[in-house]
Amino acid sequence: MGPLHLGIRLAAVAGAGFLAMRTAAANQQKESLGSVLYKDYLLLMGGRAETQPDVEAGYADSTTTYELPPLASSLFGITTYDGLSDTIIAGHERTHPDYTIFYLHGGGYWSDPALLYYPFFNRIARAFNAHIVMPVYPKAPTHSAPEMHDMVFARYQYLINERGIDPQSIVVMGDSAGGGLALSLLQMLRDRNAPMPKAGLLISPWLDISNSNDEMDAIQPSDPMLNREFLRIQGTYVAGERDTKDPLVSPIYGDLSGLAPITVVSATHDILHADVRRLGTLAKEQELPITVHTFPGLFHCFPCVPIPESDQALGIFLAAVRA
Repeated sequence: MGPLHLGIRLAAVAGAGFLAMRTAAANQQKESLGSVLYKDYLLLMGGRAETQPDVEAGYADSTTTYELPPLASSLFGITTYDGLSDTIIAGHERTHPDYTIFYLHGGGYWSDPALLYYPFFNRIARAFNAHIVMPVYPKAPTHSAPEMHDMVFARYQYLINERGIDPQSIVVMGDSAGGGLALSLLQMLRDRNAPMPKAGLLISPWLDISNSNDEMDAIQPSDPMLNREFLRIQGTYVAGERDTKDPLVSPIYGDLSGLAPITVVSATHDILHADVRRLGTLAKEQELPITVHTFPGLFHCFPCVPIPESDQALGIFLAAVRA
């Protein structure tokens, strides 16, 4: 056997051994192999962010105009919505959708939508028989919360007033920063006497941009993605002239009554889960229609990744909307 063939064989044996090891870890942790491998990937790619965001680069990025990536259109059939360059639609080929999902993306309020959203949207569109409409709101640090909220509110109103969509067929959904923004939007709709959607679906929501919950510290070592101090600094720019505990930017401090039914999916290896637990406690104390589903050992925004637990989370959301 030549050295090349020997090398290939050794690599195959090593690969098989690695997979066997990770499969054993998945079984022990009661997770899918996909979940364990994805966490390995996150750590390999650098793990959680540094403690100081690059503000100079953030200002440069947040002044650029969003452009839909060509791959989103060519591979996933996603396009701009009604010619609005800052709003996109997935699942538009569905001529008789059951729902319109108004999706608010994550990214710490500093980033445009990541590429992983586009295949995720196609999965949601199929599961819900839905159109997915996503506004790409202004970004920090150049822009702050009031501008983001005004844009998102205007796009929601556009669905109802310009497109004539029944609010009870609209589902507001968001992840991470977008999950917090979704809860803020529901509070804003109530306060402005605007039509409430059928439901709110939150994935790993960022509910308190002050990051003042010290329970985050116990979770931090097991979180492969997020850093408490990094997010706290980002949050100060999002708040702008407002206090970081203002309900507009940290909706967990706002009035949670009178909202559409809300379903939250969160994971224990996510520092934001500390505030999701707080939200669940408040919901029980106030007897609110807010239901929290916790996935042990999973990571931030795992439903956006094509792993078995993601399908379980989407099943939970679909059941909640159809209830």
